[in-house]
Amino acid sequence: MQAFVAVHIAAIVATTWILMLNGLVGYQLLDDGTPVSIGLLFISAVILFVGTGYIALDTGFSWTGYWDDTLNGENKAYALYTLYQLVPLVFLFIFFCLESFLVLRVLGERKPMRTYRTSNRSATANKCSVSCWRSSSLCHWTDLPVCHQCAYLHRILW
Repeated sequence: MQAFVAVHIAAIVATTWILMLNGLVGYQLLDDGTPVSIGLLFISAVILFVGTGYIALDTGFSWTGYWDDTLNGENKAYALYTLYQLVPLVFLFIFFCLESFLVLRVLGERKPMRTYRTSNRSATANKCSVSCWRSSSLCHWTDLPVCHQCAYLHRILW
């Protein structure tokens, strides 16, 4: 059980690290898909996976005894708490900031950052009338018709 938990914590940290690095891809610091960029991403994720896995395994099995003082009392394993909760949260926050800056400032788009109202009606109930459909134009990022009277993104269902 302790080994499974260690692998799980290591996988979470490595996965959120990869997600954060993918947030940097849009800035074109390195060319996308080149062996260098993929190798740096893979090698850094493996280093984080192995390091986090070792710390979690050492905490669980007490191999070196370095984290034994955190196992006594109320289970205050600060290293595991940091690796399991805080590090992925920081990586996700950095990813969100990177992508928000890229979308809002570099691309100059605001629509992907908007929230849309959802409705409980079915997709066929949301079809506009013929007069409404004639006043629509194409959405600039999906090429689907958007009605200007009801602000409904028409899907080609009919």
